[in-house]
Amino acid sequence: NQTFFYRFVVSGRPAGATTWISEPQQSTDQISAIKVLPDQPGNYEVLCQVQGVKTDDPNTYAWSAQVPVQFTVK
Repeated sequence: NQTFFYRFVVSGRPAGATTWISEPQQSTDQISAIKVLPDQPGNYEVLCQVQGVKTDDPNTYAWSAQVPVQFTVK
């Protein structure tokens, strides 16, 4: 019965691409997924993190390691 918080950041995109993640989606407890709309062909990377209650201290929150999600648009 704990709330998780999520953080998403575009960390890589092709030259000239303007793809980004809106501020409400960058750090939220409302959604665990986002939509990324690539605007150029090439390689993209989004960093994802989850924050939750530490198992050894239920009064403390901790962020997970950043997990990269990579995809290519042809």
